[in-house]
Amino acid sequence: MANSSQTGSSANIAFIVGGLVVAVGILAYFIFGGDAPPAATSSPDAGSTSVTIDNSTDVAPEPDAAAPADGDAAPADSGQSN
Repeated sequence: MANSSQTGSSANIAFIVGGLVVAVGILAYFIFGGDAPPAATSSPDAGSTSVTIDNSTDVAPEPDAAAPADGDAAPADSGQSN
């Protein structure tokens, strides 16, 4: 008679484990692969943004007043001491 109670207990555990596997599978489908609608954007014109950069100016930049002219530069230090 002890054998019949062991068989019923194993069947109940198998039924519970099978139900948990199905529940986890359904949750995984909705979390990872469900066909959810795309998220709504807060701005209706989000896809129509345009940026234009005009780099065609012919004005030369002002020379830096602190930089010496080409001929007035001090000689470079060679790194050797006398």
